Amino acid sequence: MLELRDEIWVGAALARTCGCPRETATFVTQNAVRILGGNGYTREYPVERWHRDATIFTIFEGASEIQKLIIGRQITGLPIR
Repeated sequence: MLELRDEIWVGAALARTCGCPRETATFVTQNAVRILGGNGYTREYPVERWHRDATIFTIFEGASEIQKLIIGRQITGLPIR
């Protein structure tokens, strides 16, 4: 049963990091804010909200570094704590 639990953890971690949608959204919106300059930080443009939402999703769902750590531990055979 412990092995099945480990596989579930790894599956969830892979689903969260595969394609990295959170990181992609953050990267794209950061660039959009940079392109717009000071206007990118005002509420007149939707980019400000998109960037805020993309950043907060990273916090809500957990750091991607932790997900990558779980995947790495499973691959190397180290116990997942």
